[in-house]
Amino acid sequence: PLSLDRVQAVVGIDIGSVSCSYTVLTPAQAVLRKPGEFANSAAGFAALAEQLSRLDLAPEQILVGLEATSRYWENLYYFLVGACYRVQVLHPAQTQAFAQQRGLRAKTDRLDTAMQLRVFMGWLRGEPGHCGMVAIPTAEEEDAKRPHRERENLVGERTRIVHRLRSALIRIGLRDFKPALRRGA
Repeated sequence: PLSLDRVQAVVGIDIGSVSCSYTVLTPAQAVLRKPGEFANSAAGFAALAEQLSRLDLAPEQILVGLEATSRYWENLYYFLVGACYRVQVLHPAQTQAFAQQRGLRAKTDRLDTAMQLRVFMGWLRGEPGHCGMVAIPTAEEEDAKRPHRERENLVGERTRIVHRLRSALIRIGLRDFKPALRRGA
C-alpha cells in the first residue's frame, strides 16, 4: 500500500463511457466535496481538475482511485498523472467481489463511487481482503497490443458487413449464397 503521509484528500471515481462520478474524502473519511459528475472527455477532465484545484491542495497531496472499466479509464488516468496527481487503478473484478462479500450492491453511480472509495481506503490502510491494483501498461506494451486491437476491429467490421449482405440476399431469395466464401457457393 501507498504511504498516506502527505495525502490530504482521497478521490474515488466511477468511470462510465459517457460520464464519470466522483467523491472526495479526507483520509479520515470526512467529506470534502459532495458527489459530483463530469463528462468522460477532455472538457470533463478539465472540469474535474478545476474542482480538485478548489481544495487548495497540491496535486501530490491528492490521491485518486478509479476503477479500470473497459478502456474508458485510460484517458483520465493519463490526464491525472500528467497533472501530477497520485493515481491508483482498482481491479474491477476484485472490487465487485469485495462488495458482494459484504452485501454492498450499488444502485446508482454515486453509491458505486462510495463503495469504490470504501474499498480503496481499506486497501490504503493495508486491510486484508481488499482489492488489488491494476498494472498500468507501458507505452511499449500498449504499442504491442495495437495490431491485435486493430485486427479485432477489422474482423468485427467484416462480420457485420457479411451479416448485412447475407440478410439482403435472403430478402431477394438467395438463401444458399454465402458471401464470406471466395466463390460465394
